Amino acid sequence: MSATPPRNAKHRRFVFVACLLATFTTAIEATIVATSMPSIVAQIGGFKYYAWAFSIYLLTQVVTTPIYGKLIDTYGRKPVLVAGLSLFMLGSLACGFATSMTMLIAFRFFQGLGAGAVQPVSLTIIGDIYSIKERASLQGYVSAVWGISSIAGPIVGGVIVQTLGWSWIFWVSIPFGIACIALVGVYLHENVAHTHARIDFPGAGLLFIALSALILVLTLGPDLALGGGAALLALSAAVFWMLVVHIKRAPDPIIDLRLWTRPLIAHSNVAGLLAGVVMIGPVSFLPLFVQGVLGGSAITAGLVLTGMSIGWTFSSIAAGKLFGRLGTRNLSRIGGVMLLAGALTIAFAWRYGVGFATAGTVLIGTAMGFLSTSFLFGIQMSLGWAERGAATASMVLTRLLGNAVGASLFGGVLNYSLQRYLDRHGANGMSLDSVRDLLAGHGAVLQSAAALTTLREGLNASVQLVFWVIAIIAMLGLAASWRVPALDLRKLAADERT
Repeated sequence: MSATPPRNAKHRRFVFVACLLATFTTAIEATIVATSMPSIVAQIGGFKYYAWAFSIYLLTQVVTTPIYGKLIDTYGRKPVLVAGLSLFMLGSLACGFATSMTMLIAFRFFQGLGAGAVQPVSLTIIGDIYSIKERASLQGYVSAVWGISSIAGPIVGGVIVQTLGWSWIFWVSIPFGIACIALVGVYLHENVAHTHARIDFPGAGLLFIALSALILVLTLGPDLALGGGAALLALSAAVFWMLVVHIKRAPDPIIDLRLWTRPLIAHSNVAGLLAGVVMIGPVSFLPLFVQGVLGGSAITAGLVLTGMSIGWTFSSIAAGKLFGRLGTRNLSRIGGVMLLAGALTIAFAWRYGVGFATAGTVLIGTAMGFLSTSFLFGIQMSLGWAERGAATASMVLTRLLGNAVGASLFGGVLNYSLQRYLDRHGANGMSLDSVRDLLAGHGAVLQSAAALTTLREGLNASVQLVFWVIAIIAMLGLAASWRVPALDLRKLAADERT
């Protein structure tokens, strides 16, 4: 099986544009809800499940990404991309009509089912139709678009919420998805010998159950009795063990552990997972800090996060140009250092204000650009066509897994800390759902001045704790990125020519 390059350079450019559109379409939906969630909670309630709006979308991508990775190596890139985008757009349309947090979470689940196909497929298509020399530069632009769309999403969401209404944050990406399908349908041609696909649905089911149990514990920790939390943790551990046993026995498992025996893939994926945990923290909780603690608007919160977009964009392009000289190991180490520097900067934002928080997001965005680009190049350059799709999917999966676990972990820390703060300060009649009054702007009417101050101070202390947990995980990310090995780029280029 192989990809047939488009008939001429013009057609190939159209395919490249389609890949950029596909990346933009799903990546922006992962974070566009960030600055919108406080406004959504203010209207439909459900603050207790704040983190689930992020984690359920990411969780379903984690489970489906390896499935799509197997499908694109079996049936080709185009049909899988079209199917995934279609499912994603249907979920997006439904999200805009949600009238409760429960409905929104359910529709985000279907969004994630489709989104799991898009990023690994678009990255793999570019790896197919461009040579190593061309790929290094172009993949940097793809990573930059991912950074722009996924992190600029918050400011776009803030503008849309304050002008058109929150439903439009889910509908805005649909035209881009339609344009992508049209371009791929016309200009991407593949020569694929179809074989019977052995899709590991039992493995996918085990992965979903294990992760769901873990995320429930992380997100709902304060509401779970000690026995209930322990039971869910035990269930998650047991199912993970069953998954490992299943993977070793399955003829074509959902996750190919053989890929993880290669040091480059193993260390890159571990570092990518930890970086994904760190990245989702500011995206999810800086808007809550700006709007709930500082009293800023959704647009102000979005402006703070644009620093991440700026850093991600320029570092991705720079990494693509520097890869030939510095290689995977050096670029990943640079990214690891900047990741920790950014997390520590954000941890002190409560003292130095919005400007300091913005500087922190620039550093984290810069780190993500270096890390994502170096991992992508290294993994794709070290593998052939038949393994490239699955390996690319594994890289995307680990970063998404980090996002999902991070959103849930930080949500659980926030809920637990805030509830304890309210209990200690005798805030009678106040609960986590009282944050809705603070975010809606009518807290002074529904709560006394003293109660409102207690609520704001409790939210401030809880978000600070989240930021320090992010910094601790960034330290682990630096350690993991330092272990990523080097690649012999000259040998790989010679092998491709032969």
